[in-house]
Amino acid sequence: MRTATELIQTEWAAGLLPDDPVRICDWIEKNIILDGAETNAPGPYRFRRAPYMREVLEALSPESPVQRVVGMKGGQLGWTIGGAAYIGFLICQAPRTVLFVSPTVDLAKRASRRKVGPIIERTEALRTRVRDAISRRSGNTTLMKEFPGGALIFAGANSGAGLRQTSAAVAILDEVDIYPGSLPGEGDPVVLAERATKTFPRRKHFYVSTPTIAGRSRIAELYDQSDQSRYYVPCPACGELQLLWFTDPKTGRRGLKWEGELPKLRVWYECEKCAAKIDEGKKAWMLERGVWRAAVPELSQHFRGFHISSLYAAPGTFSWRDVVEQFLGAKKDPEKLRVFVNQVLNEC
Repeated sequence: MRTATELIQTEWAAGLLPDDPVRICDWIEKNIILDGAETNAPGPYRFRRAPYMREVLEALSPESPVQRVVGMKGGQLGWTIGGAAYIGFLICQAPRTVLFVSPTVDLAKRASRRKVGPIIERTEALRTRVRDAISRRSGNTTLMKEFPGGALIFAGANSGAGLRQTSAAVAILDEVDIYPGSLPGEGDPVVLAERATKTFPRRKHFYVSTPTIAGRSRIAELYDQSDQSRYYVPCPACGELQLLWFTDPKTGRRGLKWEGELPKLRVWYECEKCAAKIDEGKKAWMLERGVWRAAVPELSQHFRGFHISSLYAAPGTFSWRDVVEQFLGAKKDPEKLRVFVNQVLNEC
């Protein structure tokens, strides 16, 4: 039986051990609150609506060895909210300087006010940290939010000075496909943003964008350098894990099918194995059971790349019927079709 002194020594030694790290996804679900301006399901953030975001955010967490994460994504998938939640986690649980780069300074200000600002205001832990810093320092502006242990700096890819004069542990590069190709006398803004993290051994680079033109798309090039992960979901009828395609680029087979004309249009997804007609109502079940699979798994410890189209959008946001209606409205107009291919199908 241990003596009182031994018990005290044991407890004292245990108190010296570092706390177990808070898992990023657990913290987000516990703290982040969404409102009706951001989602049709206001309230606490829940990964069941966008389960594919869980692995993306885990790759970005400080405990992960991954240093580069690429998000090549379609619209209506919750990446904006996920990115803001990631910043919130860093402010509260792993404070460091974060550089958030938008295509222009004006868009950087908009990201501060509309993407990140609302999350800070509705999250008590964030509001207290950032607001207390504002009350003590005059340096907090739309483009810089200071907090204990770090700062969140917003910059435009069109401003070499904003990128060159910053040192940060995390660089978030938003919509990289519409960055300028090169800044006069400065060079590639992506390289400048990456250079801002060079003194941090555990740095993180997070690149996010929808793709644009083949051969000129930064996000497609970055994705090709990564482990090239895609999200596979099971068929409710036979269980076969498969990608959701509008049209399979290899076989030309159309996965999303429809019959009738607008407005009486019936849309379903056809399983590639058993040919079952999958109704939109099954999509939530499929998404919750989906898995990311890497084409180049040997890179997964260092460079993750996530590719996902709007066919995976959460129920109630952008439906398979919406996909078909947008296609039918765009197929005879090259400019509208380009938008559909880039922003819905997430292809160049």
